[in-house]
Amino acid sequence: MQGPLPARMRAHPCRTCRRHLLRSPPRTFRSRLPWSLARTSPNLWPEIGVTHVSLGSHVDSHLRTPVPKSIFKPIETIYVSVDTHTTGSGSIDGTLGVLWTFGSGDELRAVSDNSEEKLFHGDETTEFHVSKPDRWPVGQYQAEVFLNGVSVYKATFAVR
Repeated sequence: MQGPLPARMRAHPCRTCRRHLLRSPPRTFRSRLPWSLARTSPNLWPEIGVTHVSLGSHVDSHLRTPVPKSIFKPIETIYVSVDTHTTGSGSIDGTLGVLWTFGSGDELRAVSDNSEEKLFHGDETTEFHVSKPDRWPVGQYQAEVFLNGVSVYKATFAVR
């Protein structure tokens, strides 16, 4: 933990110097810590980010797609594996989701929308999947990953 501001900074009215010294917490995907705690301990602000995304036709016991692929058969279940990393101490709540679409351009149609509210902590992997028992139509598809409502990754794939 950092102590109070040094005497030379308390007398100095420059906001830039104070901000530089305090290293104000980032504004994206942070937990809800009290301002007084964040001001004295900026490293306690957890941040969440997506570190890796892969598509495949199955997942292993760690929820990862061991054989990533971008071309699927019409009868396959399609999995997306999303790795996340949380920095700082503590956990952060958030929503991770995938929007599955078919087509391209003006012909884009939603196929499925999966989301999951989670308490993120450290390195984690989350899996989403879609299936269609009566076969996927041949064509171009897209899986768009969202973290707290913000698009963070788009993967295109084909069904042939």
